[in-house]
Amino acid sequence: MKPATTLSLVVIAVLATVVIEESRLKHYRSELADLQALRATQPAPERVEEEPEAVVESSAASVGHELPANFPVPNSEEIKTLAASPRAGLYLELGLTVTEQAYVENLITGLRKQQQELAAAWIAAAPDQRADLEAKLREAEVTTDEALRGFFREEKEFKVVQDALALQPDVELYRQLEPYLSVQGVGFNKTKEDRFIEALHQIRMTVGGIDWNSPDALPFHATGTAADRFRQEWKRINEGLEKVLPVFLDRRELEAVEAARKELYESLKETISPADEAGPEEEAPAAEEPADQ
Repeated sequence: MKPATTLSLVVIAVLATVVIEESRLKHYRSELADLQALRATQPAPERVEEEPEAVVESSAASVGHELPANFPVPNSEEIKTLAASPRAGLYLELGLTVTEQAYVENLITGLRKQQQELAAAWIAAAPDQRADLEAKLREAEVTTDEALRGFFREEKEFKVVQDALALQPDVELYRQLEPYLSVQGVGFNKTKEDRFIEALHQIRMTVGGIDWNSPDALPFHATGTAADRFRQEWKRINEGLEKVLPVFLDRRELEAVEAARKELYESLKETISPADEAGPEEEAPAAEEPADQ
């Protein structure tokens, strides 16, 4: 085939392709125009707003506290009492509402009152009546423990409460010491108060001291050894305090603590050991002179 003829055929093929593509484009444009016209005659569809999914808080992130249905909201006087509670800081740390604070405080103070009343009854009771009182003491402790566990459903919160309750005897002893310190013209700020209570607790645990307002004291009352046990325990705690308190108290404060503890010992001795058990009169266990600051 000659080159001229070949070139002519190529040109014809290209022109035929262009014509075909142009015809197809016209067809597509016609269909698009028809669709646009049809859409213009129909109403626009309403826009449906999708509702956001409800946010479900994870139980691991926020565990509620379960109050009894009929537990009352505390009044203004009860709120003031809560604010003065030695556990007020604990309740704030746990993020409890005022009503929740009142509920937990009622459980704790209620158990303490039961323990003291039943312990006093046990001391005065005949030997054959004591087993029933001991059973009531155990029942009161179990009931309170179950109620607290039911309220604090997170184990870590319950552990915080348990640790705080372990300090209760030492907090109570400090509160009993405060009026005697006040007579000496001494008062501690929150930091020193916390350190003092922690020192009392650690020393009591180290020397094997007991909570004298709890059932732990009953065996000593039963055997008539409460007075002697209390005296020895008080002396050993004094010895521990003499080593720890100078770390954060000045000389005047140390002297005030020594005098206040002597006064408190004489007061508590009468409640720990009745007159018929106490035996010959004795002085408070002596404390060493504080070292110069």
